[in-house]
Amino acid sequence: MFLPEWFHRTLRIPYLLKVTKTGKGKPLIFLHGLASFKEIWAPVVEDLSRDYQCISVDLLGHGSSPKPTHMRYTPHDHLKSVRWTLFWHGVWRPCTVVGHSMGALLATRWAVMHPRKIHRLVLVAMPIYEARSAAGGKKRLEGLIDAGYLMFYRALRTTPRRWAVRSAKALMRRSPSLVGQATLDETTWYPVVSSLQNTVELQTVSTDIKSLDESLPVTVVYGTLDQLVLANNLKKAFLGRPHTRVMRVLAPHELTPRFCRAIVRAIKTKEDPWYTMQKMKAHS
Repeated sequence: MFLPEWFHRTLRIPYLLKVTKTGKGKPLIFLHGLASFKEIWAPVVEDLSRDYQCISVDLLGHGSSPKPTHMRYTPHDHLKSVRWTLFWHGVWRPCTVVGHSMGALLATRWAVMHPRKIHRLVLVAMPIYEARSAAGGKKRLEGLIDAGYLMFYRALRTTPRRWAVRSAKALMRRSPSLVGQATLDETTWYPVVSSLQNTVELQTVSTDIKSLDESLPVTVVYGTLDQLVLANNLKKAFLGRPHTRVMRVLAPHELTPRFCRAIVRAIKTKEDPWYTMQKMKAHS
């Protein structure tokens, strides 16, 4: 049920998002990434729906969900609509949240804000960028890499909308495999650039990870060919954290069939609390 716009603007009622529910059992919530949509989870859901209730969500401003132009698209804005939507659909018990890219940032924030509502986190292709002060040697190089990514994102969102949309359409038409699972048009432009700035660029995920309940099981999955994930940042963020498992997959950022199979294995496999301390130190 979608309410008139003035209900949301005046009474600040969260927006109801579009979801796809499949299967029965313990709830699995799937959050996609920036400029994406819930259908990317279809291969994963097809395998898991025999044992779980799989709920794929179109995030605010994405896919078939509402695209308000007065929101800032902060993590709070996104999660408020996600939680309201799940409540409306009767999902009241603690759930496992699976997030891809920006969805992983939101899932982590959700677990910090409402720890009793989250049973487990599965974080896929999580982009962690750190704002480092001046330093020397290796740390200085890593800081320059982080700054380079953030400058690239800033350049993307400050590109004039007409140019960006036209370029995106041409790229999706000529090289669909390069674009992957991203979509950008006139209706999604404002939500995408706002989410990029306020959820990705201004991320608080390093602090959020430290604030997670230590008993919360976390599985981290990333692709060794991922051009948007800095593996060193990912390892440092979770190094030494108990009940954490890290999986590497030969895959890019988008959810390829190989990546989807790894996610299914990660969800079906019980967490090993000693994985982080032994394996990650060996690869650091």
